[in-house]
Amino acid sequence: MDQRDEMLLALEDPTTAIVAHGLLNSMAVLAGTATTMLDHWDKVIEDPERGRELLLRIVRQASMASGVLEDLVRGLPPQVTNTLVVLEGGRGAEVPAS
Repeated sequence: MDQRDEMLLALEDPTTAIVAHGLLNSMAVLAGTATTMLDHWDKVIEDPERGRELLLRIVRQASMASGVLEDLVRGLPPQVTNTLVVLEGGRGAEVPAS
């Protein structure tokens, strides 16, 4: 089985659908909160504490989404992970091949 077939099978996995749903939810919260802040900027600057609460919501959701994606990357074969590290400009530690 080639890599493309493996990826297609992974997309059919119910776990993938659940993870994707969670990520979509986080992205909706991020976009919705940021849009609310932009649309009501005058109220945000009048109430800095409320603005801070909205920004914290964005940070929490971004952290959750990042954590899920990091967990998914940990499950990748080492050679794929190493390629991603190279593509990102060498950030992170290289994963030894098994």
